[in-house]
Amino acid sequence: EISFQLSFVSVLAIVLGARRFGPQAPGGGWRARLRAAALVSPSALAGTAPLTAFHFHQVSVVGLVANPIAVPIFGSIVVVLGLAGALVEPFAPAAARALFQLAGLVLRPGIAVVRWLAAPSWAAVDVPIPSIVELALLYGALGGLVLTPGRVRRVLAAIALAGIVADAGWWVHERFDDRLRATFLDVGQGDAAVLELPRGRVVVVDAGGFPGGEFDTGAAVVAPFLLTRKILRLEAVAMTHAHPDHFGGIGYLLAHFRPREFWWSGVPGDGVEWERLVAAVRASGARVRRLDSATAVADHVTILHPPPDLGKTSINDSSLALRVACGRFGVLLTGDIEARAEQRLLARPDLLPSTVLKVPHHGSRTSSTPAFVSAVAPLVAVMSVGADNRYRLPAPEVERRYGSRGTCVLRTDRCGAVAVETDGEDLAVRAARPGCTCPDTTLGH
Repeated sequence: EISFQLSFVSVLAIVLGARRFGPQAPGGGWRARLRAAALVSPSALAGTAPLTAFHFHQVSVVGLVANPIAVPIFGSIVVVLGLAGALVEPFAPAAARALFQLAGLVLRPGIAVVRWLAAPSWAAVDVPIPSIVELALLYGALGGLVLTPGRVRRVLAAIALAGIVADAGWWVHERFDDRLRATFLDVGQGDAAVLELPRGRVVVVDAGGFPGGEFDTGAAVVAPFLLTRKILRLEAVAMTHAHPDHFGGIGYLLAHFRPREFWWSGVPGDGVEWERLVAAVRASGARVRRLDSATAVADHVTILHPPPDLGKTSINDSSLALRVACGRFGVLLTGDIEARAEQRLLARPDLLPSTVLKVPHHGSRTSSTPAFVSAVAPLVAVMSVGADNRYRLPAPEVERRYGSRGTCVLRTDRCGAVAVETDGEDLAVRAARPGCTCPDTTLGH
């Protein structure tokens, strides 16, 4: 249980922190008592920070101030009044009611104070999510800080700090080398892809969403993936088109990952969810760019659709289609384009061949025309679909169309997230679920 872990670690941290940094002599004057009390909140915060980063990808900075205020209110006054009311209730209901009401009177301003303290954006800081090994290293370093001075403490601190430095060096290489990594996340019946471009720039293309629902795929799926990859800032967020199963999670990313740019095709949506996205874009301060096939956006990224003279069309056929290249390999993302948009793309067939294709419109029979599939000629086709979705996608004939070409078809409802990675010479394809791989997971041809 997460609550037990946090309670156990916070108490242990307070005890060890007081023993290491608190007054050493028993008794003492008011200064000693004040020093001991002042250690409680920082010790608890330091002890629980790695766990809150691991479980919630956040560290509560405001806890340093909030704990000394909230704990006496909730942990002492309210608890004592509530227990007293529970004890007297069987034989003095009126007195119990009065005690409960008094507890409520104390509780309301306490909740108001906590909400006020939690309101600033800096109250809880988003941080990278540590792995189990990284969690152990962090607690090893903390142990080296608070344990009684001696050889064990020095050895523990040295091992932990060396491990943290080595881990940081590995992540610098992983994040800023010359490889291209594209991860197609499992967001149910929607789309979300994370493009880690060479030299560390990151673009998120769509972020899933459940129309009419409260589940935020940006907060629950895309953000944890980014933070597991130690990504705190985005180069851009791209919305392929204005349907909520593609843009529903973008608002959270705009607020928490501060992208420099917001890319879209210029064709707006409607409804409450669309208005929320418009407000989030404005509040983010990101540069808004309307893209078309004549727009240059970034190294390795080419916009193939829509054309500058798009004209009136459906929202699906207004989708951004972009191709990301690294060496001999290319990844083509197509949003929800349908047959008409595919026909436009076929006007430049030389731009279409790609090793990996994010299948248009979740494998709908309105897309993936034979001519388009032949022109792209993908070795790997990723279908982003929800399990047992009401649209019954992908269409069986579309899945067969790719399979009959020898294309390796990977579906997010069966495989989970699908990641492709290339240095320009070899291609590695991996899926989150075991056994869900292509016949040859390193495609160097």
